Amino acid sequence: MESRHGNSRQRGFTMIELLVVVVILGAAILIGIAETSKMARKAKLAGASNDIMTFLQRVPLEMQSRGRVMFVRLTAVDLVTGKRSLQMVADTNPAPSGNGSLENLDTVVETLEIPDYIQFSRDTIGDLQTNIFDVTGSGTGSVLAVGVDFRGRTIRPGGAQIGGIATISVLHKDMVGTTPTLKPPVDYQLRLGPVWNPSVVKLTKGHDAGFP
Repeated sequence: MESRHGNSRQRGFTMIELLVVVVILGAAILIGIAETSKMARKAKLAGASNDIMTFLQRVPLEMQSRGRVMFVRLTAVDLVTGKRSLQMVADTNPAPSGNGSLENLDTVVETLEIPDYIQFSRDTIGDLQTNIFDVTGSGTGSVLAVGVDFRGRTIRPGGAQIGGIATISVLHKDMVGTTPTLKPPVDYQLRLGPVWNPSVVKLTKGHDAGFP
């Protein structure tokens, strides 16, 4: 005669089994959140790099429109906002037509604020060394400055054409330091040669990964 209570093996989950399921689901959710956060931060990095690239590509157009040699400088971190900015600067000093070099009194015509999660690292090839950096004088707060003249040449702040490839890497702050939380490390390397033609290359772990 079959027991009306049925087979004991057909009973519901035990408390331990339910706890195991909850733990597994919780772990899966946490992993999913972490991966989503990683993708979001990498997307922000790609977006910021694209904004910088677009900014650089507009510089020759502004030069033609304004009839001025144009410079781009990356400022030091602002003490109030905690952010850096890219400034597009027209060579207006001395009046009326400037002198082909970057000076404190030249006119800032456009500014691109750099998000605080962006960090820059720098590499140089050829004869650039430090001549393209920190050469505009103590009061400008500039850590990088480069320009384009009427012949389309990439020039240093003093007006001389650069003789190699200037590179600066755009990274997410969570990818740098002794214990980076965003892996694998990806950066977008901005490149400028002796002729103004900015390009960007996506690098993974220091290797060329092609254009983003």
